[in-house]
Amino acid sequence: MAQSDAYDITIGSDLFLYICQEMNAISPDPNASWGFDGMSGGFKFSDEGPESLKANQQAVLPFISLLRYLWAYRQSIVCGHPRSNLEAWWEATKSLAPNWPGFLPERCSTVMRPTADECIERGNRLAEDLDELDRRYSANRNSRGPASQ
Repeated sequence: MAQSDAYDITIGSDLFLYICQEMNAISPDPNASWGFDGMSGGFKFSDEGPESLKANQQAVLPFISLLRYLWAYRQSIVCGHPRSNLEAWWEATKSLAPNWPGFLPERCSTVMRPTADECIERGNRLAEDLDELDRRYSANRNSRGPASQ
């Protein structure tokens, strides 16, 4: 049965189990750098995605969804406000991929709070930038009048 959305993933599915197996095989990179993920609002590290999943056309989009759930949840626990709607993803993945670098204690603790705060600021700026683009688009569209729409 085909999935309704290419990004869909179900906890416990064969695809989820495969993705977790690949995630569990990743070795942490001591030189990994962090970045901001605008879709999750959280921070991510450069060593958290195995190349095998990035190249797998069937798994790449569901893998991205899973990562975003995990990054958003990690952000929420670092900030002291765990998002209960994402906890099942975190727990299921952690039980199947305990060696994933994203679960390293130092990445999930309050030590990361300055990074999490910076991500909140970047998320706010992103939202403001998107609002401004929307205003410009609407103003431009409205200035052309109904005949050109």
